Amino acid sequence: MVTYNDQLPERTSIPLLTVDETKAILSHLRETHDPPVRGTHVTSHRRIFPSSAENNSVSTIHFQPAVVGRSEPLSRKPACDWLTALISHLQKCIIKDGEDLEAREEILDAAAALLSIFAGTASAGKLNRTFTFNDPLSRPIHVEITDIPLENQDYTTLGAQTWGGAHVLAQIIIQNQSHFGLHQGQSGSTTRPKILELGAGTGLVSLAVYRYLASRGLGATIHATDFNSLILHNLAHNISINQLAIPEPNTDLEISCGCLDWSKPGAANADLFNSVDLVLGADVIYEELHARWIRTCLEKFMRKPWPGSLQPMFHLLIPLRPTHTFESSTIERIFPPRSESSGQGGWELVVFSKDSILCEASQDEADGWVEYVYYTIGWESKTLEQEYNNNAG
Repeated sequence: MVTYNDQLPERTSIPLLTVDETKAILSHLRETHDPPVRGTHVTSHRRIFPSSAENNSVSTIHFQPAVVGRSEPLSRKPACDWLTALISHLQKCIIKDGEDLEAREEILDAAAALLSIFAGTASAGKLNRTFTFNDPLSRPIHVEITDIPLENQDYTTLGAQTWGGAHVLAQIIIQNQSHFGLHQGQSGSTTRPKILELGAGTGLVSLAVYRYLASRGLGATIHATDFNSLILHNLAHNISINQLAIPEPNTDLEISCGCLDWSKPGAANADLFNSVDLVLGADVIYEELHARWIRTCLEKFMRKPWPGSLQPMFHLLIPLRPTHTFESSTIERIFPPRSESSGQGGWELVVFSKDSILCEASQDEADGWVEYVYYTIGWESKTLEQEYNNNAG
């Protein structure tokens, strides 16, 4: 039996490996080389506005180091060379009498899939991941996610894979729970938070919230939405596997997925209209039209605040791409900063806060960094605020 202690057997020994030994090596390679999601290790963050000197109701977010859910990966080149040698051997060797042809094909397919993973997630096959998030007040939160490949290079299906922004937003939520009002759904409460995710993709953000609430016995209604049918099918699968992982389901906690066309929010489920407490969006704006559509969705779905209630809020996180430098300025054209809002004409959607979050890109990119901008956006009405203050006085 070949001993395997994070060292691959010599390539010359490949012909001597049994089927079970080869499968065990491939399984270990997949476990240690599953590509990490790029740009998820937070190294620093800073509040851009409002400044600490300004009067503001938005608390500062905090981060703890992420939990590493897998062992440190081996160098990719030796693994790639070894897989290439294995594939070459299987393709060239003569089939012997009594040999399990099906097992050989299975090994060949598995080795080829691993090589695709090394070429990049988008070219890889289906990928099962476990994401782990530190809960500062309890046990870590685990989320099971399946990523699926692009369909015929159709880039509208990119949401079928997990992107760094979703991971970072999930970290923010789990590590800053009071910031999101998740404890409104206490056991026995008649009020359950209604949560909507726009462009949910694989569902990591919604499912992180779901698994957190389930671990605390808290209630909520979570709607994870997207548009592409392939993405929605995979999203439904991810919801199902995480629901099955909950040993004692909470009847006050519900999660579902559905299609939402941002350009036609009026066609959505009427139960969402003017009733959503918390809206989430990670890596969902690529052009100005998206920001305008999202504003229309917020106007349709996010309820107005009332005295004594938690401020309804849209939490948006976007990466600052070198080729998409307009994204942040676009958002601030569509949603003005709170300090610049007149607010005299009634309710207006404004930016309450803006943070910059810096992450290491990946272990394979020396000096590589990904910067995200994190916005909180909510309703503002200086006229009604003055009325509330007068009545309170």
